[in-house]
Amino acid sequence: QGILGENGIKDWTGSIIKKDNRIYVPVYHPAYILRNRNAMDEWLDSLLKAYDALNGVEEESEELELVLPRTVKDVLRMQQHLHDCEIITYDVETSTLDAYSNDDVLLAVSFAADGVMYSIPMRHPQAWWSTTDYQKVENAVIEILDDHDGKLMGHNIKFDLQHTYTQLGKLYKACDDTMLISSLIDPAPGKHGLKRLSATYLGWYDHENEMDEYARQHSEADVHRGGTYANMPLEILLPYSAKDSGAVLLLRDMLYEQLTDKQKILYDELIMKISNFLTRVELNGMTVDRYIAERYKYIYEMRAEEIYEEILQDKIVKRMCRDKQKLITKGKKKWKFNPRSSMHMIEFVYVYGKMPITVMTKNKDKKKCVPSTKADVLVNYEDRLPILKKIHYYKVLRDALSKYLNSALTNKWLSDDGLVHTNFKINGAETGRISSEHPNIQNIPTEEKMPGTLLEHLPIKNLFTTRRKHGVLLSFDESAMELRTFASVANCVPMLEAFISGKDIHTAVASKATGIPYEEIDKDTRYYYKRVNWTILYAGSASTLHSRYKIPMFKAEKLFEDYLREFPQVREYISNTIKSTRKTGYSESALGRRRYYTYIRSSDDSPQVAADERACVNAPIQSVASDVLLASAIIIQEEIDKRGWSDMVNFINTVHDSIVLDCERELVEQVASLCKNVMENIIEWASSYMPHIDFSWLICPLVADGEVGTHYGNKIKLDKWLEGEN
Repeated sequence: QGILGENGIKDWTGSIIKKDNRIYVPVYHPAYILRNRNAMDEWLDSLLKAYDALNGVEEESEELELVLPRTVKDVLRMQQHLHDCEIITYDVETSTLDAYSNDDVLLAVSFAADGVMYSIPMRHPQAWWSTTDYQKVENAVIEILDDHDGKLMGHNIKFDLQHTYTQLGKLYKACDDTMLISSLIDPAPGKHGLKRLSATYLGWYDHENEMDEYARQHSEADVHRGGTYANMPLEILLPYSAKDSGAVLLLRDMLYEQLTDKQKILYDELIMKISNFLTRVELNGMTVDRYIAERYKYIYEMRAEEIYEEILQDKIVKRMCRDKQKLITKGKKKWKFNPRSSMHMIEFVYVYGKMPITVMTKNKDKKKCVPSTKADVLVNYEDRLPILKKIHYYKVLRDALSKYLNSALTNKWLSDDGLVHTNFKINGAETGRISSEHPNIQNIPTEEKMPGTLLEHLPIKNLFTTRRKHGVLLSFDESAMELRTFASVANCVPMLEAFISGKDIHTAVASKATGIPYEEIDKDTRYYYKRVNWTILYAGSASTLHSRYKIPMFKAEKLFEDYLREFPQVREYISNTIKSTRKTGYSESALGRRRYYTYIRSSDDSPQVAADERACVNAPIQSVASDVLLASAIIIQEEIDKRGWSDMVNFINTVHDSIVLDCERELVEQVASLCKNVMENIIEWASSYMPHIDFSWLICPLVADGEVGTHYGNKIKLDKWLEGEN
């Protein structure tokens, strides 16, 4: 950081960086290699790059011509040149990062193809176009994009296409994204920024220097300090933007050639389609019912205050408050116990409550370890400190207020168009599973996960509703998707037989493991084996059952013993996966996604090794389950477009194993039939849309369940709704 101004040795190792007439090659410290055998090859490669640089041996990258059109004639010449190119790169510079903001302005666009990179100003304050000329320039840009719809390359191009839609009114499809190719090579976070890739592969470390320096001296042009690129001079902004497009042009083939044959098929036929699909889903947005949000906010605040007053009446809390008050100087405000403060909770539980410290965790600053106050740890003390149940309830209510109810009523969630537009991260998880942020609409607390709380009666999901006057929200989820893919990948015959028979999987597993007839399995036994199913799926152990679900250790061990005896293919899958991952350093899904592990080759019994072992067992399962669901969603969208329903039904969300659509009532039955058909028969449908992707490993039947309702959280089973409608 001191030399280059960059953080993160993992992100920058092996990059060839030219700066101040010197060449730098960041490398890992040798001590790190002793702890992480997986990094040995990367370390040696970095040293070889440094050796070559020392001896003047450098890989030559293709030289690109920089052209900055200044007249309409120049723009038309650029258009003619690009018209003759099959695929082009595309990049935009905007005044804000929010494509839905009223303040968003398209400042500049850049293209690259056939050895030339272009950049032209659009609505930048320094743009030299007259009103008439600007319209000609904008028309030329639209015609270029029209010519190359479906043949556009970029880096995180979803961002560029969304701003293009909100600013120019047209939605285009992309064919390549260097960020996504890089993520497929190695999904570890932090390695996929265009600056790092340009430095690593092209030696282009300094093309941002002039812009960074200007931003450092002029805060109004620094996006990290509330500024905007609208205040960045065009003589700096345009070359920067052009070189971004040029970098993508040169990087695409370099990165693509590093993919395995299976990964190339996955990328070409699924991942880029996922990107284009999610671009549309984000643009569709979600609608907030303000009446529900305001009503729930009032009720949640009132209930939270009631519970807080009950907490303050607890004897131990009272004693703690008295002791703390004595330490406060006279005249200062009264000391209050805050259940949401980790420091208050640490002192309350472990000092005043005298509970044993069983788990240590790093504090917010990650500078020191402190006793854990996480819910799954404190639940073990509720029998001895009953007030912890109310404290947990209070924190649930306050989190619901701060994260959801208050946010849903402010611009923290709502964009200027009045909708909630999330950002789906295609490379958000190392397994390939989609995540979302700003806001996270995939992790909304559900009534099923919060029994006995207000959430059970007034679910937060009710905040979201249909935007249509006569519409409903239609959702479908793949029932027990990860267990079905697990049964397929592990080729677990007893589990497959249970799914094929249509039996409840948890009851069937309990029956097989215990020898008790299926019809005689009671509720508790089913519950135990449901927990075993999910614990096995995430490579947990008997101690996991004991610590997380408070199942006595002797019983947890017996549950595992019986389970693995009757499902030997599961034990074999886990053993073979860990063994293979130790050998290669990575796990691989049936569709070719890889995830690399830092500690799995270590010979010790450290928690990091155990964590890697658990992750390598689950990652291939979680990965293919997500890919199968997204493949279904893409095909459903294609079919909706083909059938002319696009104006009457829109995707608004996808959550791991489920999809949500905003649909006109008159189309519910037809759309539901399509969704169920595609999701349950993905192999047949994919043969037309993704012919080279191998789904033959998916031998377990899939079941898709539908629900309908005016709000996200009050849906009823599809068949009951159809009966009522009819």
